[in-house]
Amino acid sequence: MDKLHLKILKTSDKEFKKKLNYLLRLSKTNQSNLYKTVFDIIEEVKKKGDLALKEFVQNFDKIKLNKIEELFLSTSILKDAYLNLKKEEKLALDLAANRIREFHQYQKPIFQKMQSQRCFQNPMYSLCQCSSPQTWLLFL
Repeated sequence: MDKLHLKILKTSDKEFKKKLNYLLRLSKTNQSNLYKTVFDIIEEVKKKGDLALKEFVQNFDKIKLNKIEELFLSTSILKDAYLNLKKEEKLALDLAANRIREFHQYQKPIFQKMQSQRCFQNPMYSLCQCSSPQTWLLFL
């Protein structure tokens, strides 16, 4: 597992704004790299299916699978694990699940009519069909 790197910034530090801006830029760069990594993984799974999943499990989790079914967990195992969590852990999971649901809600493409155009939108782009059916505009 990767080590957690923690930076403490104090507003009283003379270099506070400079350090904060650096970390914010770094975060944007890392997020952009993350999107590319996730996109590449999804494309690989689309192409290779379960074989890609097995390869990713081996690369990231260091587990060699014989069959993809080895990843499956029964409902009873999941239920027991959840019931044995501490109260703080359950609250943290619930909070994470809610945040993921909210984030995902904004990632879903929305189909709507806009002045005789068809548009698909999400926070990263808008794709709109113009009056000509062959012409689409991509707004990033």
